[in-house]
Amino acid sequence: MTYRVEFVKQSAKQLKSLSIEDQQRIKIRIDALADVPLPDGEVKLTTVTGIECDFVY
Repeated sequence: MTYRVEFVKQSAKQLKSLSIEDQQRIKIRIDALADVPLPDGEVKLTTVTGIECDFVY
């Protein structure tokens, strides 16, 4: 099964404001979630500075 990650408008805007290198690094990690949505060693977060998060690894 393959999953899809969707961004809310504000998150997409914040991502676009990052450097190209950071955008590429983040894209690689997000794309990996499509195949392995719950990677080993993940840490479940409820909020990070007021932003809802699901996984950080």
